[in-house]
Amino acid sequence: MNRYVDLVQRYGFNWRAARKHFYKYGWKEKRNYRVEDTKSQKNIAGGPKFVSNQYKKFRCNGDMHYARLSLSPSSTIGKKKNNRPPADSFLKVADYQFRTRRANPRRKYYCHGSTFGKDPAPYFWKQCFCEVKPRKEPRVCAKEGQKCRSCRGVVFYGVRKVKGFSKVATLEQMMSKNYRWKETRGTVRCTNSVFGDPNRGHAKQCYCDDVKYIDIAKVKADEAYNKQREELKRQKRRRKMLAAQRRRRIQQEQERARKSEIERIAIQTRRT
Repeated sequence: MNRYVDLVQRYGFNWRAARKHFYKYGWKEKRNYRVEDTKSQKNIAGGPKFVSNQYKKFRCNGDMHYARLSLSPSSTIGKKKNNRPPADSFLKVADYQFRTRRANPRRKYYCHGSTFGKDPAPYFWKQCFCEVKPRKEPRVCAKEGQKCRSCRGVVFYGVRKVKGFSKVATLEQMMSKNYRWKETRGTVRCTNSVFGDPNRGHAKQCYCDDVKYIDIAKVKADEAYNKQREELKRQKRRRKMLAAQRRRRIQQEQERARKSEIERIAIQTRRT
């Protein structure tokens, strides 16, 4: 919807209706079916994927679609199973009617009209597609000592558990303590030798942020600001230490002068 202002003006925040219009009339309006292959949308690039034939069970984490098997006239149910035509992609069969439903990833669904409430194409073989819900948060990619694989982004390294919480620490909880980070485009080992030890004596883990959940530019700016602040504090402590040393030196000189004056006076009194 970010690419087509007319769909936003027509459907507003009802993105399901906008998507249905996009799949049904997009070919007539000469719209581009394939989304941009960005990091936040890489799981859904190319549209929904085939998961099951009719009368089979499947799982889906996102939205599931129920549509015709093929646009071929030989795809009627009367034909034998061995004589079915090859299945077409969702981009082709979406020009005709299809049914959509949000899926529960912990449950198996039956690829049948009873699951979707209505048969979109009677007397034709059908198939089921799954449109994966794009992941918008970082993922735990490795424990301490393991390898964080296939991460194209930023890897954060910090404590695995925070005091007061029994579950594995989230990225926000981990970043509330000391942590390290490293930009990578592949595999990196989650060890102290690579990142350094931010929390000595604690079990650690790695988070892979390949969806730009954390603004790394802001992290760099915060680190530069904190480094500058620490440098100012260090300089202030050094100035205080030098001032204390100067005061101590002056006091010692005054004490030596007072003692020498007392000794001089004592010598003069003895002579008289």
